[in-house]
Amino acid sequence: MDFDGDGRSDLLSGSYPGELYFFKGLGDGKFAPAEQLKDRDGKPIKLGFAAVVYAHDWDGDGDLDLIVGDIEGQVHLVINEGSKTKPSFGKDVLLKAGNEPIKLASRDAGPTVADWDGDGKFDLLVGTGAGGVFWFRNTGTNLEPRLAAAQTLIPEQGEAPRAAGAAPRSGMRAKIHAVDWNKDGKLDLLVGDFTPAQAQPGLTEEQKAAQAEKRKSWLKEYSDLQKSPPDETKEARQARMKKTAELIARFKESNTEVTAQPQYHGYVWLYLRQDGVARAE
Repeated sequence: MDFDGDGRSDLLSGSYPGELYFFKGLGDGKFAPAEQLKDRDGKPIKLGFAAVVYAHDWDGDGDLDLIVGDIEGQVHLVINEGSKTKPSFGKDVLLKAGNEPIKLASRDAGPTVADWDGDGKFDLLVGTGAGGVFWFRNTGTNLEPRLAAAQTLIPEQGEAPRAAGAAPRSGMRAKIHAVDWNKDGKLDLLVGDFTPAQAQPGLTEEQKAAQAEKRKSWLKEYSDLQKSPPDETKEARQARMKKTAELIARFKESNTEVTAQPQYHGYVWLYLRQDGVARAE
């Protein structure tokens, strides 16, 4: 999108540590080096791990605000209190569906904004850690949006590798974009993922059980290490990240000794709209 109002397309990116980055478009498909986005006080905007950022004029005042998903499954709104060409970002608030802040049970929120039901009002779409896509319909206006409870566009599937022979579909950590891909007047979904492929063949039943138990234990320990307290210091965060790296290394080493490790891939999937309202398949 044109983030700084100069008529050229720019890029925005989140990051695993949580910082947000702006790549200014120079034209001809070229971009300037990354600039870290900062708030009105000059401090880096950091709203949680595995930040996914999307820019949209949420309050209808003519400039771009920030919608940011995090690893806890929350979606933050950061209002631009400046202008289209000179943004100044205030304090973030959590977006709500109904009266409750959005918090995905499967974590890893990946938000985007689109008029999914074609009523002229923008809606919120969110990819989930378990590979699903949820639609939060805007029941308010484009100046004062209100989000209804989530409706499922793509069901979640969990984190298990796809079974041999199962129908192809997107995997974990869904990151989405809504676009009329086949030009039929209806929005379709592009979904990027993190996919564990089928585990290596030839395992005994005992090895399969050991693999499943090891993965369950590892995922719980890994998940616990991703939780950062609000008052976490830089030193504490570095120590936690070191423990995470050590855990991953231990898992890989023990997994190759006892069980076969799945192979991981990142794919982009196309879901063509099958009706005019609220389902992608």
